[in-house]
Amino acid sequence: MIVLSFLMPNRAARFSQRLKVTTQGLRLLQLCLFGTTSAIALIFLANHQAIRPLWRLLVTEATLLSLVVLNIAWKSALRDWVFLCASSALVAAAAWISRQSDVMYILSLVCIQAYFKVKVWPKGIAFGAANLVGWIAFLIAVGSTPWTVVSKGFALAIGILFGALMVSLIQELQAANRKLEASRQKDKDLAVAEERVRLARELHDSVTQSLFAMNLYAEAAADLVSVGDIETASGHLREIRETAEEALREMRLFVFELHSPGLENAGLVGAIQARLAAVEGRGGMRADLSIEGCENVTQSVQSELYGVAREALNNALKHSKAAGVHVKLRFAEDGTRLEVSDDGRGFDSSGGQAVGGFGISGMRERVARIGGMLSIESASGRGTTIAAWVPKT
Repeated sequence: MIVLSFLMPNRAARFSQRLKVTTQGLRLLQLCLFGTTSAIALIFLANHQAIRPLWRLLVTEATLLSLVVLNIAWKSALRDWVFLCASSALVAAAAWISRQSDVMYILSLVCIQAYFKVKVWPKGIAFGAANLVGWIAFLIAVGSTPWTVVSKGFALAIGILFGALMVSLIQELQAANRKLEASRQKDKDLAVAEERVRLARELHDSVTQSLFAMNLYAEAAADLVSVGDIETASGHLREIRETAEEALREMRLFVFELHSPGLENAGLVGAIQARLAAVEGRGGMRADLSIEGCENVTQSVQSELYGVAREALNNALKHSKAAGVHVKLRFAEDGTRLEVSDDGRGFDSSGGQAVGGFGISGMRERVARIGGMLSIESASGRGTTIAAWVPKT
């Protein structure tokens, strides 16, 4: 009941956002605290004859109920000291009225609240020390023996110090988690910036050149029409149409890469399906994906195989003049195989020349990083098949 304020929606939400790494541990701690408090309440009811006269039991229960209400209703973040002191006073009142000194151990839970609300050092420790002094004074006031004062005082001191160490560790984890999140965000921002630079460069190198070529063809066609050479002008117009179609396909590719689904959410199969539907499918190419087995590969394998698939599809889109592509994924017990085939014009693969952006060498590097092998089959006019095999590790 002392920690009900931690379960208040607003505060719990803020705390969970700031300390995701320890959320489960804090929930377990809260359950333990509620269990302890419930056990004390049951013991009071079971031993009601030990609290006489009856008004002492009723007032004690009313005091504990007030403590519960205080923790539930308290919403002010500006007067935490009022809340903490009121909680300590209610615990002391319940112990004094009932003459049950063990109730004072709940003060250790109040101190844990103080550590979260006003930090461990120095205010939290000072608050805990004040509660310890009050506890010892209470024991002396009720006529406890010196040994009882020492033993029970030491027990509360251990609870207060243990709570301080626990909260200090949580706060250190919180700070480390914030630094980690900041580092991840920085890396993410850097990756986004690099991707934008790459897309801008490719946009300039491909689409801009296509638009310039279309402009030249248009001017030439206009000149030919003016002199009556309709047949040659028609050929230029067909070139304009083909160039516009290529530029449109590449623009679809750029738009997809700006908004492509992450591998973390879609997986390797989902990411390739999204790519084929958004780029090749909408661009008029025949595109299909066949899958064998169940996807069960690591994040690094997913990332590198998707990079190979993307590069192979980009080559088919930009360079091979392919009318269709087929992607095949086979997930087996001994490894994973990715195969990308197109029916384009192909190339002479015996020389190992680069194709497209990263080319063959870039795809080989990707596969080598995950311990796999890359094979390429291509011939002029017979299309291209790129296959990557990654053994199970």
